[in-house]
Amino acid sequence: MQRLDTLQWGALLTDAALLVIGSLLYAVSVSVFMAPFDIVPGGVSGIGVILNQFDPRIAIGLVVLVGNIPIQILGYRLLGGWPVVVKTVIYVVLFSLTVDSIGSVLAGVNVGDDVLLNALFGGILGGVAGGLIYRAGGTLGGTSTLARILQQRWGVPLSTSTLYTDMGVIVLAGLVFSWAG
Repeated sequence: MQRLDTLQWGALLTDAALLVIGSLLYAVSVSVFMAPFDIVPGGVSGIGVILNQFDPRIAIGLVVLVGNIPIQILGYRLLGGWPVVVKTVIYVVLFSLTVDSIGSVLAGVNVGDDVLLNALFGGILGGVAGGLIYRAGGTLGGTSTLARILQQRWGVPLSTSTLYTDMGVIVLAGLVFSWAG
């Protein structure tokens, strides 16, 4: 068995810290700025927000966790095993465990009732969170994993495949919540 040197331990700890911070920031983005105002992020978390708005007993985190199980199994099989999906699985579990509880802890913390400002703050915070998670070598799970599969298997650029996979969720949100808001 190979021993890890100090540099490798430092990289592992840095990645772990980025995953934890990114997961918490994305959970705040969704539960504080987006979900209360019917703003839907792309991906499985967006599906969780839609289902939660229909029935508040449906936890966003549970939808994200359950929705990611088949997608991460597919990613495991098609993207090269655990080295590719382990950090995404860590993010998915952390996000799923925190998204619903953070919303109740930070209830009332937002930028007011202006939907546009909440969308802006939620988008910026979510973008920073996603950047930290990608920097650590993970993804936001769900449609991000599907986008990587499309990229690696069929050569579809990652930006294009992410656009296509998330667009379906956004269109669904527009149909459910109306386009005008």
